[in-house]
Amino acid sequence: MAEILSIQHERVDDVPLLIGVANRLGLADLLNRHLGTHGSQQGLHNGQLAVGWLGYILSQADHRKSAVHDWANRLSHPLRHLLGQPMRTVAVSDDRLDALLRRLSNDAAWEAIEQDLWAASVAVYDLPLSGVRLDATTCAGHHQPTPDGLMQHGHSKDHRPDLPQLKLMAAAAEPTGQLIASDLAPGQSADDSLYTPLLQRVRVLLGRRGLLYSGDCKMAARAIRADIVAHGDVYLTALPHTGETARAFDGWVNAIVDGDQTATLIWDGDELIGAGYEFERPQTFTSTDAQGHPQTLTWTERVLVTRSRELARTQATHLEQRLQRAIAALQALTPAPARGKRQIREETDLQQAIQQILERERVQGLLTVEWEAQTTTVTRYRGRGRPSAQRETFTET
Repeated sequence: MAEILSIQHERVDDVPLLIGVANRLGLADLLNRHLGTHGSQQGLHNGQLAVGWLGYILSQADHRKSAVHDWANRLSHPLRHLLGQPMRTVAVSDDRLDALLRRLSNDAAWEAIEQDLWAASVAVYDLPLSGVRLDATTCAGHHQPTPDGLMQHGHSKDHRPDLPQLKLMAAAAEPTGQLIASDLAPGQSADDSLYTPLLQRVRVLLGRRGLLYSGDCKMAARAIRADIVAHGDVYLTALPHTGETARAFDGWVNAIVDGDQTATLIWDGDELIGAGYEFERPQTFTSTDAQGHPQTLTWTERVLVTRSRELARTQATHLEQRLQRAIAALQALTPAPARGKRQIREETDLQQAIQQILERERVQGLLTVEWEAQTTTVTRYRGRGRPSAQRETFTET
């Protein structure tokens, strides 16, 4: 008797890869160990449910709960094999997903998951670790802000101040970029307030001292630098052009321009990428301990003053563009007399318009603007050509 072969076709896309990586990390059991599962819950435990839902979010780029049900039904066969359990209809209901989110929102559980996940990642990939990179980013969306919610209006890095946003602070291993830990904060939070809490957690996760922590100018707050030094680590950050740095910066640059300081060329293999020099300066920071007693920390900081050739070329191009825009705008202030062409007749108005253009294009001191008033004497005769006709003379500027 011939056997009847039944073939079922399902488009799986990247789902087997995504859930396969999670399975290799043991993510489902790891999550369930810290999230737990209600005793009466049948079918998928919370770890398997979270992995399945994560596969949907990453594959479909969609965080909605309502669409998970149809997606799971379309991939019922591969999901049963990938997760080890069939995803029943009730397993991906909004109520079940809401309950999972409430368990994930527990800070203690989240930090424990991060710690175990980092250990699992290292065991699988044997990641090299030369330092830690910290940075913050924002994610905006069409949401309605609530008083205690994450989505809030704040300084938008995406140039969308009209949209509420949340802020993600992340720490990644160098040089691989492997994520170590992350924090979510309301969208109006200042970046510099997010570094120290994440630094504290990363130290616990890694259990190592002497690492290089790098970040942008938001990490340059003296309290953050002192915290890194106090724990036996080192830092690399860009100093913001404000306060003490702004006052000293011209002197640092002029030291090279005036010939008082020798610059060292910086090479990347055979390519010259810049030049600069280094000096040291003492740093002091005073804080209070748990009992309110003052504690003073003193260390020596290395300051690198560098000039990037690529950055210099880019800035020169932008400067030339601003100069050309300023010249065009200045020339447009005094158009030739014609219909519809407005003339500026008061010198104070002209000076104000010139200053506004120079400030807008940031070219103050780089352009010299001169002008002179052009006058025309016009004589008109009143009358009909008789000897007694009256003559009027006036000047147009």
